[in-house]
Amino acid sequence: MTGFITIMLMFTAVGLMVPGRVTKFLGIMFAASLLQWLVVSQASSAQQGTTAQRSPAEAARREVWRAGMARTATPKKGCFTATYPNSGWQEVPCTTPPPNPQGPRRGLSSPQVIGNGNDVSAQAPSGFISQTIGSFDTVTGVTSETGTTWSAGCTSPVSGVPNIFSLQLNTNFFTNSSGNVPACSGAAVPAACQGWEQFIYSNTPAFVSTYIQYWLLNFNNPCPAGWNTFAGSCFRNSTNAAAVPVQPISNLGNLVLTGTVNGGGDSVSLFDGTTLHTATGDNLVNLAANWQIAEFNVFGDTCGPPSQATFNSGSTVVPRTRITYGGTAAPTCVSTGFTGETNNLNFGPIAPTASLPGPAIIFEESSAGGSPSACAATTPVGQFEADLAITKTAPSTVVAGTTLTYTINATNLGPNNATNVVVTDPLPAGTTFKMSSISCSGSPVTCNLGTLANGLSMSFTITANVPSSYVTPSTITNTASITANETDPNPANNTSSASTAVAGSADLQLVKTCGPTPFAQTEHPAFCNIQVTNLGVSDAQNVVLNDAIVSGVKFTVDAVSGAACAPATPIGPTTSTTLACNLGTLAAGAVQTTHVVFTTKSAGTINDTAKVTSTTPDPNSGNNSATGSVNFHSRGLRP
Repeated sequence: MTGFITIMLMFTAVGLMVPGRVTKFLGIMFAASLLQWLVVSQASSAQQGTTAQRSPAEAARREVWRAGMARTATPKKGCFTATYPNSGWQEVPCTTPPPNPQGPRRGLSSPQVIGNGNDVSAQAPSGFISQTIGSFDTVTGVTSETGTTWSAGCTSPVSGVPNIFSLQLNTNFFTNSSGNVPACSGAAVPAACQGWEQFIYSNTPAFVSTYIQYWLLNFNNPCPAGWNTFAGSCFRNSTNAAAVPVQPISNLGNLVLTGTVNGGGDSVSLFDGTTLHTATGDNLVNLAANWQIAEFNVFGDTCGPPSQATFNSGSTVVPRTRITYGGTAAPTCVSTGFTGETNNLNFGPIAPTASLPGPAIIFEESSAGGSPSACAATTPVGQFEADLAITKTAPSTVVAGTTLTYTINATNLGPNNATNVVVTDPLPAGTTFKMSSISCSGSPVTCNLGTLANGLSMSFTITANVPSSYVTPSTITNTASITANETDPNPANNTSSASTAVAGSADLQLVKTCGPTPFAQTEHPAFCNIQVTNLGVSDAQNVVLNDAIVSGVKFTVDAVSGAACAPATPIGPTTSTTLACNLGTLAAGAVQTTHVVFTTKSAGTINDTAKVTSTTPDPNSGNNSATGSVNFHSRGLRP
């Protein structure tokens, strides 16, 4: 009870205000979802163990895909998703982000608690940061995590709820000393006002989403329209927030949070290991001209201290904060943080081994702790350059129903070794992967080449099945790309395409049988069965059967079955007619039988010659036609 009173007094003191009607509405939403959340959380907690991160090969495939989608602009402002391995944004409805603040630090936390100022951040050596990617190299020993839920206005805390946490990418506080934060113009002292921006993933009931929160710190005046007041400061959520499925703590190692800003605006995205969820922002604090330091970690969700993500004993987490600032040198480790939320881990016991990609800082936090300082548990890594080039060649022609083999050559033009080299080849639509000369798998086909030393090349082949049904004539164009952990100074040679003409080849075989034999009686039906077989290898397009029936006596074609033929039956009496039967597309290996029935009142021989054609080239025209005949005798006579 004492802890509850302390929490209530703390948030009364800081003076959080959210408009009353919004508070009431959001409180109802929270209450309606909390029971369901607790049921889901308890179920997922029962299944938790050490984070089940994917294999290095699969993780590499998904990271290549995620990075590619991150470079693909959404078609407009709003909320979008993309699901691995598909390459395209799908617009989805936006959702409502949490009403409460992910507040700024207020004093320093205990050294045994990370957050509320006690953290490590990556500082750009020069210029401004345009993007930060927060991810986890490893998550081990984590079997549970709990946090505190809050109603709107940071009231009615419920502690010990499983899977309540946030991921945050927090910028530095930047002062409006030269008017570089225009939104500070209405502050009591504009020069003392500071801008701040947070890229957030919130894993709290009713508001599970990724969004941006903007701040005007030290505003000390009535907040601008649409902003909320918080202890002399103002905060506002982005108009757009992307809904994200509930994430159990067991999936922490697969989560990637990205914050991006440029002259065109800002955006946030959360990759859950399968689906990328993104929302465009409102660019309210001119971040592009002010972002120099980035903090990333897992924290409690909203309402600052004492909101904490509490991990079980034995937990170890290794976050990576990767920044893009226009250079390749390693970031500077800064022993500070900016958000007020915390987790119960501590730094150490050791700093992680340096590894790419960078520029980044990698740090270890655990329930054991033991590092003498925050930056002592941190490893800054730069980003080396390696100019990777890829070329792809293919045969000029392939026949539908056979295989197509691509030859790929990957070269490292230096100046450094390239690590974690990955070639990605999304095979053309309609084709399927058959084999490769090195280890490749997945869709898109992904080949992990490992380390490619400066100056070395590697060649290999990928073979695809081209189905017999592939449209002919047509052209297949295939593009492969290459990536590595290192920065590539010349991305223009990172992709290569090859085109192949697809031709058809369908060996149509026609076999005819007529009867009865040795003779038929006049005024009794006789028949010819015409069997057309596609011996392959391609499907035969626009197959037409022409059946010429002639005799020295008049006859009648009474019926035709098995195909759509013209003219319509009955035909005659006549001494000659030709049936034109449209068989359409005949798949490789398929058989089509046409049954023709005819009669005559006079003794004589009826001859039937059939021929089959197709717009698909036929390599063997010698078996495209056949002739049969029926001898008619008058009733009671024998030959």
